[in-house]
Amino acid sequence: MKKSVIGFIALGIFVLGLSGCKGKKAESGKEVIRVAVEGTWKPYNYVDENGVLTGYDIDAIKAVSEKIPNVELKFEPTSWDGMLLALETDRYDIVLCEVKKNPERAKRYLYSDIPYNYDYPAIAFKDTTDIKSAQDLLGKTVIVGAGSSYQEWIDSFNAKNGGKVNVLYAGNDSTTVSIFTDVIQGRADATLDSPVAIENLKKDQGWPLKAIPADPDLITPTYFVYARSKRGEYVQSLFDKALKEVRDEGTLSKLALKWFGVDTISRGN
Repeated sequence: MKKSVIGFIALGIFVLGLSGCKGKKAESGKEVIRVAVEGTWKPYNYVDENGVLTGYDIDAIKAVSEKIPNVELKFEPTSWDGMLLALETDRYDIVLCEVKKNPERAKRYLYSDIPYNYDYPAIAFKDTTDIKSAQDLLGKTVIVGAGSSYQEWIDSFNAKNGGKVNVLYAGNDSTTVSIFTDVIQGRADATLDSPVAIENLKKDQGWPLKAIPADPDLITPTYFVYARSKRGEYVQSLFDKALKEVRDEGTLSKLALKWFGVDTISRGN
């Protein structure tokens, strides 16, 4: 009898703990999941000509959320360099911006159990610039978004090569377009970004860009990122199971083909 009572109390505490992790309700009655996106990074997450937020990231998390009963996504565009800090203050539930793992972030945030995409850093430059490999960056000026995985790559490369690259860090008000504008207008010799994003800029802006892999052997997984908190654990428990289902069904591969023209999911596995 005592064991039954203790078990009932423990179950009650567990249920109360979960309910305390739940967020606000939308008008539909569904639980709101707040998703931070950059909103300016085509084709991952951006606003199209009709004012609609779209892209691979958006389609991927929508497909995942459809597997989860009674949740409603609320996308909140924000600058990259403030996203993760805002996640720590409970402003968002998920950061969705092709985030890579590193040891410092892993201590502060929770990652989805599996990646939702794969990427690699590419060096982008004007087609008149004499860059044929990463070694040609020595003595040149490279601009990257502050706090990005591309900053991590160039900082590591620079440290291994005697600090011979002049690295500029684009801050709060920067966007992908503004960073590339600095390259096109000669304020920097090169930048680093996703090869998919670079191809989109070449097409959309008509810019004379070339790109090469920063490291031909480097393919990096990207993840949903959650807060390292009870709320974050709860959101992770909802989304990780559904993410695996969506990947195993082949939906992520289909979305990658739609947005990138290549199955990045199979390439990474």
